[in-house]
Amino acid sequence: MSLLPVVVPVGPGPREEARVADLLASLHHHEPDAGPVLLVDDAPQQRRAWPESQPGLAVEVLPNPRNGEGVGTFGGVCAATLLGLRWARSRAPGEPVLRLDTDALVIAAFARYLRAAVASDPKVGVLGACRRTPNGQLRDVRAWAAMVRRHAMPVWLWRTAPHVQRALTGRNAAVRREVRAGLRGRSYTPGTHCMAAACVITPRMVAAMAAAGMFDDPLRWIDARIGDDVMLGLQAAALGFELRGMVTDGDPFGLSHVGLPDLPQRLVDRGFAFVHSLKNDPRAEEGELRAWFAARRRSPW
Repeated sequence: MSLLPVVVPVGPGPREEARVADLLASLHHHEPDAGPVLLVDDAPQQRRAWPESQPGLAVEVLPNPRNGEGVGTFGGVCAATLLGLRWARSRAPGEPVLRLDTDALVIAAFARYLRAAVASDPKVGVLGACRRTPNGQLRDVRAWAAMVRRHAMPVWLWRTAPHVQRALTGRNAAVRREVRAGLRGRSYTPGTHCMAAACVITPRMVAAMAAAGMFDDPLRWIDARIGDDVMLGLQAAALGFELRGMVTDGDPFGLSHVGLPDLPQRLVDRGFAFVHSLKNDPRAEEGELRAWFAARRRSPW
């Protein structure tokens, strides 16, 4: 089995270590050949110890290079993902890259299905939960569309400090060029993206990003006020790639922005391989949901 590198940006909160341990356990259980895994840690100080990895699952940890710069959930996670994609290309060139959040979980095998999807369409750059939810609703990206257009301007104006940022030189100018190139993409609707909670970046897009210099400086997007999923959507458009949604029953991505899109057993029955989000579901506490899926992994049935 070929390598399937996995990139996981890790937040600074104290609950992240336990989330990472559960995520790795779920990954190894359902796809024991997956890996290597990179954890991009945003903790302000190096954590004393990470939970022991699953036997046979290679895990590396690198600090998020932002070192306190930018907004962690925007430019900070962009830096983590760009660093992770550069790492994945060095560890497993020519392979698709799986990007996961710590509040996502693997609940079924996925590698064979995703590899077939990647191979079937050379136009695709990112696969995941894009234009529709697993329950069929259109995702509203109007707020992100406005933010994307703002990043195409020579001066960025924000409600929170720093209130004014120039995009005429340096990193911000490079971001502005990427945004403007993305907006010229024929099939791109501003703000459209595959949720970064669980998505796959194809090897063709990874190679194109490297050739375009998008990995040269992982901090390029550090001042941006959009997340890495919107960034990847823009970069895909700028490079001539498309996004592919895979959220219907039997597809891998059972993702919702807030909470889970269905009850745990229903998500299993519907055939999803990735679920999100466990940490803010209105029907059950995170610990309860994690315990349910962990018990299912231990069950012989």
